[in-house]
Amino acid sequence: MNRPKHKRGVLLYEAMMALALAMALLVGVAQILTVVANQRRLARQRAAAVLEAGNLMEQIAARPWEQTAPGQSPVSLSEACRQWLPSAALKVEITDEEPGARRIRIEITWHGPLGATRRAGLPRGLEIPCQGGCAMKRRRGFSLVECVVAIGLIAATFTTVAVATGGIRRALARLRADVEIELAIERLAIQLRADAHEALAADLPAPVEQAAPAGSLRLTLNGQRRIDYSIRADRIERVVRRQGTVAHRETYRLPGSPAACWTLSSEGSAPIVALKIAPAPPGGAESIASRGVESQAAVGLLGPLPRGEMP
Repeated sequence: MNRPKHKRGVLLYEAMMALALAMALLVGVAQILTVVANQRRLARQRAAAVLEAGNLMEQIAARPWEQTAPGQSPVSLSEACRQWLPSAALKVEITDEEPGARRIRIEITWHGPLGATRRAGLPRGLEIPCQGGCAMKRRRGFSLVECVVAIGLIAATFTTVAVATGGIRRALARLRADVEIELAIERLAIQLRADAHEALAADLPAPVEQAAPAGSLRLTLNGQRRIDYSIRADRIERVVRRQGTVAHRETYRLPGSPAACWTLSSEGSAPIVALKIAPAPPGGAESIASRGVESQAAVGLLGPLPRGEMP
């Protein structure tokens, strides 16, 4: 025969544990409520102290200048503030910042809910000017002479900068022109040597007005080709002709108004043609053309020079 099962009851130690947990929870909640209440009370006390400090600051600022001398305490805490802060103490500090102005600092101290000392107030203070006939030191402004001198210095500075900038630009322009002329002379020397090495004959035709006012060089190549170098006022022209027709034309820039001429000598085994550019007048920029240039090229190095072709 089966016996009926008995329901398990609550033991004494389980009830005691539950009661202890409930008590601990109640104690924690009470502590939290106490902290919250203390913080609310402290916040109200701090707000009251700051408000009182502001009121006292305004009272001091409204008093006559003679009653706000350093070391004096012309105000005291109000009854409303003492009700909120029974143990409050007032500290008023008045100092002379500069002639004709004083700075006021107010600090209120009291004992908080837990007995700790609390402070509140306006530590930065308030600066009050002198009112009435007291001597005040005015800040000195700029006079007309100082303004004129400053404007003159600024104008001189800008003028110097503008002049220096213009000089730098002109120097860069001269340098660029000199570099272009030097490169043109180098390219002319390379091209002249290449043409002279391939030429079969070279001669210096008589100057013809307008066509070659400063002299010319004529190189004869095979295949009925001819290359003419003509010196102009500020450049040298190179003209390639095939069967009397101009096939190619190019120019090489020279220094302004150069004294240039062609020479042809046949002292060695091969004739040598030379282009001589006289030195530039003193006072100009230092460059290759300023000291004079002479480019020489041997004629007919790539082939035999036929007899009777030389003048």
